[in-house]
Amino acid sequence: MPSFHPDETLLIELTAGQLDQATALVIAAHIEVCEECQKKSAVYASLAAEFLEQSDDTPCGEEILQALLSKLPEQQQNTPKIKLMPHQEDFYPQTLNDFLAAFPPQKSWQQVGGSLRQLPLAKGFNGATCKIMGVKAGHTIPKHTHKGDEFVLVLQGGLSDHRGTLRRGDFIYSDATVEHTPVAEMGEECICLVVTHGKLKFTGAFGRVLNWIS
Repeated sequence: MPSFHPDETLLIELTAGQLDQATALVIAAHIEVCEECQKKSAVYASLAAEFLEQSDDTPCGEEILQALLSKLPEQQQNTPKIKLMPHQEDFYPQTLNDFLAAFPPQKSWQQVGGSLRQLPLAKGFNGATCKIMGVKAGHTIPKHTHKGDEFVLVLQGGLSDHRGTLRRGDFIYSDATVEHTPVAEMGEECICLVVTHGKLKFTGAFGRVLNWIS
C-alpha cells in the first residue's frame, strides 16, 4: 500500500477533467495501484454524477470541479473495493502500458551521466514534459529545485529525500519551494514516471554547469 498520495484537490481535478494529459497520466497510474485513492476517486465520481443529474444545463469541467470541492467528504464513505488492474509488466501500471501502446515513444532510452537514464514519452502536453526515469541503486540525483510543478510516481525500487522514502506506487509533488537531493535506495534500479512543468534548477556545487547543459 503506497504511503505518499496526491492531495484531494488533484484527485478532484482529475475527476472533473481539469488536468493536462501528462499530469492526469501520472495520477491515474498511482490510483491504479493505490486502494485508498481508488476509494476516494469513487466518492468524487459519484458526487460528480449526482451533480450532473441535478443540473439543468450541462456544466463545464470548472463547474464540476467547484461542486466537488464544496463537497469534500469529512470521512471516507463505504464504497466497493476496486480490484487492481493486472500489470502487463512487473512494475508498469496498466494505465501506463495502455498509454505506451497508444503513444509509442519516438526515442529509445537515453543515458544521462553515469547513473541516470530516461525514456522521453510523447510530447504535446501543454508545455509539460513526461518521461520514465531510471536511477541506479545507491546513486544520487544532483541537488536541485524546480521552476514549475513536478509529479513523480515510483514504479520500481525506492527513492529518498528529506521528506521520506518513496517505494513502488508512491506519488510525490514538488515545486519551487522544494530543494532536495534524491537518492535511489540500495537493491534494484529506481524507475519513476516523472512529469515536469518547467525545467529543474540545479543548485549544488556544479549547479551552474548542470543548468547550462540541461
